Amino acid sequence: MIHELRTYHAMPGHMADLQRNFRERTCRLFAKHGFAQLGYWTYRYGGSSDRLVYLLAWPDEAARDAAFASFYADPEWVAARADAAAAGPTVSAITADLLTPADFSPQREPAARASTPLLYELRTYYAMPGRLPDLQARFRDHTTHLFTKHGFSQIGYWTYKYGGESDRFVYMLAWPDEAARSAGFAAFGADPEWQRARAASEARGTLVARLTADLLAPTDFSPAP
Repeated sequence: MIHELRTYHAMPGHMADLQRNFRERTCRLFAKHGFAQLGYWTYRYGGSSDRLVYLLAWPDEAARDAAFASFYADPEWVAARADAAAAGPTVSAITADLLTPADFSPQREPAARASTPLLYELRTYYAMPGRLPDLQARFRDHTTHLFTKHGFSQIGYWTYKYGGESDRFVYMLAWPDEAARSAGFAAFGADPEWQRARAASEARGTLVARLTADLLAPTDFSPAP
């Protein structure tokens, strides 16, 4: 299994048009052509208000390539794209990164949408040179267990297969709300087991050069609960 994290940067003033295109047509055509759609989000804090990000899942790269070829050749998509081009572009840039799930990543399938949208958090760690295996080992042996202990809902953990940088480790969490997030991280950070694990893992130096943490809100057409 591979995952694909795609980010669309809307043209100024066209974020609503971009979302409407996905809501009314693109998501349905994706489903028609066998795309496993795990979620669609906009940035709540961090990142930029013009970004739409979504996550797909594929059995392998061959399945991905075949599905996109079928999608792009679909007469409905061809007509829709022509109509959109006539009205002017809605997207200024697209990034598409293929991700490999970590061996400790939970297996997630598309789920029914919850009545109350969750708050999602996309966290990216930039490992120090040569320390990505050590960072992953800390998550595998300690962090994920402690996240569970402190009530974190863990969606997935990945490294970049293509695109991005090879030192990046990315994962996604879900929270009921910001208060739960703040309380969860406070309890986790104060846990003596975490403090010992962090100290031991950084005996030869810090593992992370920097990190980003972006809070995401599910769109109204996202399958993610």
